[in-house]
Amino acid sequence: NQVVPMVCQMRICCVSIIGKKNFPLYIRTFGVQDSLKFHYIVHTSLDIIEEKLASSGTRELYMGLLYPAEEYRVYGYATCTKQKFVVVTSGAEQRDEARSIERFFREFHSAFVRMACNPFYRTEDQRITSDHFAGCVEALVNQYCPPEERPDRGI
Repeated sequence: NQVVPMVCQMRICCVSIIGKKNFPLYIRTFGVQDSLKFHYIVHTSLDIIEEKLASSGTRELYMGLLYPAEEYRVYGYATCTKQKFVVVTSGAEQRDEARSIERFFREFHSAFVRMACNPFYRTEDQRITSDHFAGCVEALVNQYCPPEERPDRGI
């Protein structure tokens, strides 16, 4: 299930996974200087995710655009096990950006599930330090925005 790379007008700046107790399991930034700013953006999005989960009658995994933050757009996704995924993008908003981000979330979630199936990994309040998972995330981000357009920087 290969994603055809799109013209990179949108940039994925940050991807994160937050545990069910709102503990950051994984946060990685791409091509940004102030990574602490993205910790704050992700943390701020948790209130909106919780509000959407509480008010939603249906259990839709993809939450769409949570809010715009300065020059960034923050998107959310929550699993049935209450893991929260947040992606922060920048750049020109694309017509089909929401669909691309939804597809990205589904693939990001699949990578997380594959990693969590490791019998030596405890998912509750344990930071994800797997180099293999980091490589999968980097490859996934690269499908949506080629690496030559941004230097990578992990947290």
